[in-house]
Amino acid sequence: MQDKDKFYEFGIKSGSIEGKLKIQNSNNRVVAKIGDVLLDKLNYYRWNNAVKFLDKYNDKKNKRSTHGKETPLPPKFLFEILDNAFMEEDDDMQELWANLLSGWQYAEKRSDIGMVFIEILKNLSKNEIIILSTINNSIDTNEVRSNKNMFINGKMVKEHLHLSEEEYELAMLNLFRLYCCEGFHHETPGMFVGGIPIHSNGGIEKFRVTALGYKLLDMIFENV
Repeated sequence: MQDKDKFYEFGIKSGSIEGKLKIQNSNNRVVAKIGDVLLDKLNYYRWNNAVKFLDKYNDKKNKRSTHGKETPLPPKFLFEILDNAFMEEDDDMQELWANLLSGWQYAEKRSDIGMVFIEILKNLSKNEIIILSTINNSIDTNEVRSNKNMFINGKMVKEHLHLSEEEYELAMLNLFRLYCCEGFHHETPGMFVGGIPIHSNGGIEKFRVTALGYKLLDMIFENV
């Protein structure tokens, strides 16, 4: 089948109303319709990016055997994911968007759906994704995640990934800005001032992934 003949369909739901979003190409542009209504919102995205992403998405459904079993998504979430995924040319980044979309279409994932995860993902650069991926794939990630007295050594991460001081600092500051990471605070305060506990802050060299950050990792690094 030629790319020009490809056709994709998504279930959408708004309140008690359900429908189908149909996506296909027309003159090398993405055309999306709900029923007979043409949505100009998606028309200007490059078709080859759309094909790459939608093929990844379909591969995940095939592995999960979930064709026809997907949970319809509210249009605002579906459109936001497709908007960002169709603009993305990097295969690895598209893979993360495909994970997010396919994961949200499971019934048990519905409570996790939130625009905040879309906003975080679209604001992450390649270096930040690599840092998060390294943490996610670490052999002791579960121990660090459950033990609040453990931290991630920024120097080791930087050296392992061969990041410069500037690359590491910029990446970590953005992860802090997006509340995916935070400076390590030991549960036992280092000192007291006037009876008020003072906790030292490990900054970007000794840090932990936040609950929000770990939730994002669960969504974009799914094993499918």
